Amino acid sequence: MRHEFVNEQPVAIHPGPPGKIQSEIAVSDLEQATVENLEVHVDINHTWTGDLRIKLYSPDGTEVLLVNRRGGFRNDFRNTIFRANAQISITDGQPPFRGTFRPEGDFLALRGKAVQGSWTLEVEDMAEQDGGALNRWSLGLDTDVTETSPFAIEVRFLGGLSPAQQSAFAQAAQRWAQIIRGDLPSAVVDGITIDDVLIEAEGVSLDGPGGILGQAGPTHVRPGSNLPVKGIMSFDTADLDRMEVDNSLIDVILHEMGHVLGFGTLWSHMDLIVGAGTVNPVFVGANARREYAVLTSRPSPTAVPVENTGGSGTRDGHWRESVFGHELLTGFLSGVTRPISRMSVGAFEDMGYEVDYEAADEFVIPSALFLAELGIMGDRSPMNTCIIRRPKPVVLPPTAVLNR
Repeated sequence: MRHEFVNEQPVAIHPGPPGKIQSEIAVSDLEQATVENLEVHVDINHTWTGDLRIKLYSPDGTEVLLVNRRGGFRNDFRNTIFRANAQISITDGQPPFRGTFRPEGDFLALRGKAVQGSWTLEVEDMAEQDGGALNRWSLGLDTDVTETSPFAIEVRFLGGLSPAQQSAFAQAAQRWAQIIRGDLPSAVVDGITIDDVLIEAEGVSLDGPGGILGQAGPTHVRPGSNLPVKGIMSFDTADLDRMEVDNSLIDVILHEMGHVLGFGTLWSHMDLIVGAGTVNPVFVGANARREYAVLTSRPSPTAVPVENTGGSGTRDGHWRESVFGHELLTGFLSGVTRPISRMSVGAFEDMGYEVDYEAADEFVIPSALFLAELGIMGDRSPMNTCIIRRPKPVVLPPTAVLNR
């Protein structure tokens, strides 16, 4: 459901540093609502927009950077809209920034957060001279009613991850619980009862900065369905701090968690991939094929292109990046926003999960120009990649599965 809130009280912005002002919007009567998507509109008079840093804070204090000192000596933010799925980044805009732009930070950090409470827009003048005023700002919230998903992911940490990095795993687990809605039978592994999936996570040395960001996969699966019970996620300690700073860590964790849940790691066990190891591997699950046909305006379901480049841990286990660009489940970290498409949700249904398509992000097949601007043309260098673990998982005996 869409909710609109506005603060039309002007606030003077005095030259800095520091020249910081804050303006609040109070959201009430939405106790059970959480954020699905949002957008922020701002209208600011200010000479030298390059002096300004603008941030949004949610009621729980989560911070998203909207813009940081862009536009140089030019003036004003005039009816500027920040939206996660905008085609143009604010970094590529010019004052007065009319239109819709992606923020410099990631609105995904706010997904699933409680809506109710005080939202704060902070404008900071970082330079001497010049000044202006925040004329008005508004907040558009697409909300969902908080429901406890029957699907649960428990994460246990083995070391190498800071408290802030560990907190990102909770956000990722919550996001997957929005997509996967059906409970799985509990199972016992090494004397531990697991409902529904247990993931062990660690920060370790992999290959140094900028190469392999993480690797993951299931270690134990249920008999019959082959759906995971337990898995492992490892992240390169050489990249963790950088990913935290550039707001890509949550997306990388989401991605790797998808592999533990079976994306790309269990396709061959489930007969969902054809042509592995060839120049044209494809995913053949009925639901993903249907959604791919919708994306490409084809009249009938069409096999989905799977990655055909990269090493053995990248190819045959991700969507093909030269087709899908910045979609979350390609094998390379691309773009600023990384949506989970209905096609990806369909793939999880093909694997045997009960899913909610309404939890998918907006996604369109990128144009050749967009792919070129992302640097996605031809073979990729082994930078910012994901490696999936494909050792044969342990299939639990039927006696290990409870409440079947």
